[in-house]
Amino acid sequence: MNARLVLRDARAVQVRRVDARDEAKLQAFVAGLSWPSRTARFHAPIRELSPSHLRAILSSPGLSLAAFDDQDRIVALAQYALAREDANGEAEFAVVVAEAWRNRGLAEALLGLLRHDAERHGTRHLVGVALPHNDAMRNLAGKLGLRLLAAA
Repeated sequence: MNARLVLRDARAVQVRRVDARDEAKLQAFVAGLSWPSRTARFHAPIRELSPSHLRAILSSPGLSLAAFDDQDRIVALAQYALAREDANGEAEFAVVVAEAWRNRGLAEALLGLLRHDAERHGTRHLVGVALPHNDAMRNLAGKLGLRLLAAA
């Protein structure tokens, strides 16, 4: 998947599937997020992606997309991961956008791409997991009709 998205403020990003060549860019993206953003996305105030987080992003069944700015830096990351085979057609989604790129429609556009891909592959529902205070995710999920579960 490769797409060019033009955002509400007329800035454009290139969106594509992430792969092993993007490990350093993923780490730089996560390191550049604020502490609250890292906590909201990963449910812990991580400083960098652990090897298991990297594996989950790069090789979990499903799709991991990144949006790249004109300098080829990751500015947003969205993914859905297929759950167990008995998950009733559900897949778990997650999205995080760099602070400087928020409120431009990027998360919504990325989730639309994920939803389309998931449906093409037989997934009926995307479900997210969010911390109770993650109002941005709650608002976005509500707007898009996506279900959220409370993080433990």
